[in-house]
Amino acid sequence: MKKFALIAAGLMAAVALATPAAADTIVFDTNGAGAGGAVNASLFDWLPGNSLLIENAAETQATILFQANLGTIVIPGPDYVNGSNGYFYTAVAGFGVDITHHLGGDDTFAFDATSPTNFFKIYANTTPTTPDGANDLTGSCFVCGTEILSGTALAQDFSTTFHVESVVPSALDQSPDGNDYLLINSVTGSGATQLDVRVDTFNNSFFTNLIAGTTLAFQNTSQIAPYKQVNPSAGFSSNGTADADVIGVDATGVNGVGLVNGLCLNAPVTGDCRIVAQSDANTSFTGVTAVPEPASLTLLGIGLLGSAAARRRRKNQK
Repeated sequence: MKKFALIAAGLMAAVALATPAAADTIVFDTNGAGAGGAVNASLFDWLPGNSLLIENAAETQATILFQANLGTIVIPGPDYVNGSNGYFYTAVAGFGVDITHHLGGDDTFAFDATSPTNFFKIYANTTPTTPDGANDLTGSCFVCGTEILSGTALAQDFSTTFHVESVVPSALDQSPDGNDYLLINSVTGSGATQLDVRVDTFNNSFFTNLIAGTTLAFQNTSQIAPYKQVNPSAGFSSNGTADADVIGVDATGVNGVGLVNGLCLNAPVTGDCRIVAQSDANTSFTGVTAVPEPASLTLLGIGLLGSAAARRRRKNQK
């Protein structure tokens, strides 16, 4: 996975990532117990994807949603490329946070164990809607196909950072295929999160040697503007099963993030503040031979987006 540098609004260096624990190798069957599909996998490298923060009107709590297509699985020899054996893999996640505001435009977040949104899922799909699998632009089909892993987030070891770099708007969508949201601009910022997730179920036709106690490290970097590698998503899954039922970016600017991603100018009308971020992630496994206990995942960097910080920065500049 190519870690991308944030170059908008003078941000010159790549965002620093938390360092995952040393990875183990798992046996993963890329075609679900079909002939010749088993590989020794050390890393699932997800393509750049999308995160969405939905902040309540009081600016005290928020929900984070995430989705991405798989890029490659790192194995001995040439990496396995998503779709090579007919299966396209996607990941979706969602959890709640409490927000604390600080002077200077930074926000900090704590895990909200009371949030009704709490899921992490991986899907395998044989009928892709785009060459990568699911459709990043529309947000559709990240939950299509067969669910092969499901988990719930835990409060332990949760940490996150977010910093607004600039509230000077620039085009939100600067992805290689052109701007699909000509009316929508965005402020600039970056953040990362660490989150443990308990593995509740998995399909052993794919994850053939996962056991209780397995740890899955999931890390990414995020920015709220501009999108450089992937399209901003119009839709997200609210619960890991509904398909694109939550609005992210609305091309008209009436709903979703509004006309300026990060400033929440339409929050008084819609009742909440929504912000999207390009996110880059990978997944590795540790503790495959651990003493049995509730299995867990560690999610690093699901892009917590500081909407309140952006609004306060804008007010301070005035």
